[in-house]
Amino acid sequence: MQPGDTLSGIAGRLDVRGGWPALYAANRPVIGPDPDVIDPGTVLVLPGSVALTRYTVEAGDTLSGIAAGLAVRGGWRPLYAANRRVIGSDPDAIRPGTVLTVPGQAAPSPATSRPAPAGTQPAPAPAPTPGHGHGHHPRPIRPSTQAAGGLPSWLKTVLLAAGLVIGVAFLVEPVLMAWRRLRAAHRAAGPAARNLGPSPAPASRPPSPAGPGLLVADYHRIVVSYDEREDTACVLRPPGEAPSAIMTVARLILPESRYAELAGRLGVPATWPIVVADYDRVVVTSSKHDDMAYVLRPPGEDPRAVLRAARLVLPEGAYAELADQLGVPAGWPLGQG
Repeated sequence: MQPGDTLSGIAGRLDVRGGWPALYAANRPVIGPDPDVIDPGTVLVLPGSVALTRYTVEAGDTLSGIAAGLAVRGGWRPLYAANRRVIGSDPDAIRPGTVLTVPGQAAPSPATSRPAPAGTQPAPAPAPTPGHGHGHHPRPIRPSTQAAGGLPSWLKTVLLAAGLVIGVAFLVEPVLMAWRRLRAAHRAAGPAARNLGPSPAPASRPPSPAGPGLLVADYHRIVVSYDEREDTACVLRPPGEAPSAIMTVARLILPESRYAELAGRLGVPATWPIVVADYDRVVVTSSKHDDMAYVLRPPGEDPRAVLRAARLVLPEGAYAELADQLGVPAGWPLGQG
């Protein structure tokens, strides 16, 4: 069935004995209770036939040759009328691979479904109308007889190809996943492994007697880490980064000895033991255990507000050093505010 087909139209075009009621009675199981509702693509069986004969066009085929080889009643004209929707307006233009429905045919006899022996001609066909190009000898006919419930050969090929693609995808996916994980691990560890190494410090500086000491290397952002067991500090910095920004991060990580060594390496004062870092509010703490002071302040905070908080926490020496870092008078031990 094609879009727009009706039972009465098919019965009239194929000269079905008994008209559309006989055609409907023969195909009621696949059509359903309403003869006016037929889905396109439904395969119908003609009354009295045991199978629906179809023929797949091959290169060099003509309608007259196909009609002669399959003994179509009336010659190529009924064959063209039954397949006009798939052939088009020109009966000479039949494309290889087109599946034709043979009108009024049951399953072909053995004589028409095998190639003709050498030296013989196919069954005589009606003389073609001049101008339609159906006069040359037909090739041996190989009709494809398919039951109503079977699958076309092209659909079987498509399903087989899809199954092969899916199988290959299932086999390749684990390999791709392993490769992605290995690549992600390499990216995560690669920069540090490639860039970590001795900085271009003067060769005259002696290494720390306790171990490697301080390692400075280029990186895309500032990273400072410290291994207490090995007493080793690793400093990763972007090329050309300001030393003050590196020291701000190092104040929160490194012990005093490594911090002072890093300051000397960068050529800036150590300013130990004051640790100043940005925060969302002003916080000042002091550790009596290691004599360190931590100052957290919002970016751009007034230095006098920081000192007012520091007066309540820091000893005089640390307070004076903090005031010097902030660039304001210490005003110890009293001040305005």
